[in-house]
Amino acid sequence: MVASEAFSQSIEVTTKGIVDASNKENSYIVMELPGKGSNEIYQNCINYVNVNYKFPEKVIRGKVDNQFLSFNTFTDKIPFKNGFTPIYFKMEYRTEITIKDGKAKIEFTNIDIKNDASYPMAFSGRGMSFYIYHETKGLKQEGTKDFLEEYFNSKISSISEAIQNGSISSVDLDF
Repeated sequence: MVASEAFSQSIEVTTKGIVDASNKENSYIVMELPGKGSNEIYQNCINYVNVNYKFPEKVIRGKVDNQFLSFNTFTDKIPFKNGFTPIYFKMEYRTEITIKDGKAKIEFTNIDIKNDASYPMAFSGRGMSFYIYHETKGLKQEGTKDFLEEYFNSKISSISEAIQNGSISSVDLDF
């Protein structure tokens, strides 16, 4: 079973940032994991970080056994169309996973998006700055919005797969 079939919650990019697409009041999603204990969920989260990050000990920002895991991620190539010229931004953010028996809450926090000149991109803004939504005129950067939604939903899917199945998706184990 593919994680996207097993777990259908997703995030959406709004003027407020990253929110649960089905409940825009929440900046997080909750996975229901019947039959999974907090120890198994936590260990699968640790395994996910250990496999998917080159230096897992450097990205983990906090952990409480069987209850909580927080880790940082950096990515580049976030597209932003500036007239006819695409500009690429870099993004750093934190993934926080809070764990209970049968449940995991996933939230992306401390999202910091900047270009090479350190100019920030905001979810909402106006004037001569970089932003996805104009404060009064609505969506300005549909491509950037779509890219970020696809990016974060892909992260949710891979974390979900690791939590549910204990699978290690980024590594080819067929050697």
